[in-house]
Amino acid sequence: MDAEGAIDAEAVNAPAIGGNADVGILGANENSDDEDERPSDLLDVYEALDSATLTGSFASSDIADGSTLTPALPSSPGLRINGVGDISLPLSDWHAKAIKSNRHTAKIQDGSYRKVHSVEGCRLRIKNPAWEAKFASLLQTVAYRLGVDPEKISAKLDMLLLMEKGSQIKRCANAEEEDNVIGTLLVQLPSTFNGGKVTVYNEEDEEEEEDEHGEDDEDDITTMTFDMGATSGEASFSCHFVCHYKDCEFEMAKVTSGHRALLRYSLLYEGGSELPTANALASSLSTLKWSLRELPPSDRILLIPLAKKYRATAVGRLGIETLSNEHRSRLEAIKVSAGEGWRVLIVNAEMTHVHKTAYDATLVDTELKCLGGSAGVAEVTARVVANRDYSLLKRVLSVVDAKANAEFDVSSCTKVLQMLNKLSWSKRTPLDSKPGT
Repeated sequence: MDAEGAIDAEAVNAPAIGGNADVGILGANENSDDEDERPSDLLDVYEALDSATLTGSFASSDIADGSTLTPALPSSPGLRINGVGDISLPLSDWHAKAIKSNRHTAKIQDGSYRKVHSVEGCRLRIKNPAWEAKFASLLQTVAYRLGVDPEKISAKLDMLLLMEKGSQIKRCANAEEEDNVIGTLLVQLPSTFNGGKVTVYNEEDEEEEEDEHGEDDEDDITTMTFDMGATSGEASFSCHFVCHYKDCEFEMAKVTSGHRALLRYSLLYEGGSELPTANALASSLSTLKWSLRELPPSDRILLIPLAKKYRATAVGRLGIETLSNEHRSRLEAIKVSAGEGWRVLIVNAEMTHVHKTAYDATLVDTELKCLGGSAGVAEVTARVVANRDYSLLKRVLSVVDAKANAEFDVSSCTKVLQMLNKLSWSKRTPLDSKPGT
């Protein structure tokens, strides 16, 4: 399954490890460039994932025609502008001139904006009855991409932006008037144009130090650039979107030909006094990024149990849109933090047990005795957690697997299974499991 194009996900023969859906991430064998930094381990990853409060990206963009996991927006929104009338898309030269000459249209008087005209949102109307529901679905995707609660986000239409040959927006930040605005969403309506790439800048440290020449350190600035379908020609037939946090700066390169129409929305959030920001996001995911980056090659495969079985047909048709809010947030956190060299997969797996021969059973009984018997498995598991002794964990699991169909200490087995699912089992409520399930 393609995980929204950010990280490829391929079908694999996953090991049989549980009866529910799991998110697996597979990493390339890469070593850290920093020899002084200790390598991370699997427990670091799980703990970082648990502690992450924001789980997205500072900016995101995609085509909205249904060809990706982003919901489709109608290519004919039925746009109507007061004083102009119904607008056909992509914009014709006649309609572009009519919009510019309309008394409700203003040329943006800002040093960063060049040859950009706007129409206030109150002068706009979208008549297509399907737009509202489709836009609501898109807004859910935007929330997941930014790593915020989709139940708390809403959008307010600010204006229509009209760009033509020579139009550009130099690097700047939007001046937001409302206190609960967390970012900006631009929906590019079907437009035929060239140029105009969108770049979003994120300074990950607000207290950025200057170098010896008194200039900002460029290494602390992360950028993302989006073509918005201009090069491929998809912009003429489909809507595209780009979103970013308000503490990010952005720019649009010069439009070299044609016309471009964008709807600009303010993203509002009902999240209390502390609203999510790009800097808060970077801080939230910094430990997770480190733990994934510094994993030794032998540990570069992770299992994130979802404790829920999803229908294969739904996953194949809707992809990560099928996942619940909690599971979708975890997947977005993994995608953003893992970077290149990792693959994200969603699999349904079932646990199977292999019948042991009498010779194998003797070995199992001997191993169980070495571990202190059934009652001692819980204590051994606790030592695994404390000492991160994964070789010992394998011994415990082999015993549990071999004794699955025999009488076994339920409490101890439960803790071992929980250990398998997530190494930080001590933070969790014990699983309601029975031996062999």
